[in-house]
Amino acid sequence: MPENEEHYRDLVENSGDLICTHSLDGVLLTVNQAAAQALGYEPDQLVNRTLKDLLGADVGANLDAYLAAVNGKGSAAGIVLLKTASGETRTWNYTSTVRTEGVAVPFVRCMAHDLTSVLQAQTALRASEERLR
Repeated sequence: MPENEEHYRDLVENSGDLICTHSLDGVLLTVNQAAAQALGYEPDQLVNRTLKDLLGADVGANLDAYLAAVNGKGSAAGIVLLKTASGETRTWNYTSTVRTEGVAVPFVRCMAHDLTSVLQAQTALRASEERLR
């Protein structure tokens, strides 16, 4: 493996953010180690699963709209609720883009940042401020 490729692989695998690829119909192709661990899985437990498997029950219906956006516009961004292996729901901010050039089969690149702790801290701060009033 060329040194440059090894540097990029190291960066992706050790990112605290979710970095993955999926097919145009929502089947996971790759998932970085850090993201898999944050969700309570090993990467190989997520590969070949559908995105619907990870979505919170209340947002599963949004998958069709997301896939329509990435297939139609070539990109999508927003907030998504993902279920961990233990059943906890976590909030992630994502950006997805479709790669079509230089590949035989187009796929979606997705990066997401877990906002759950920040949102919990904001809620606790608001509750604390209310108690002080």
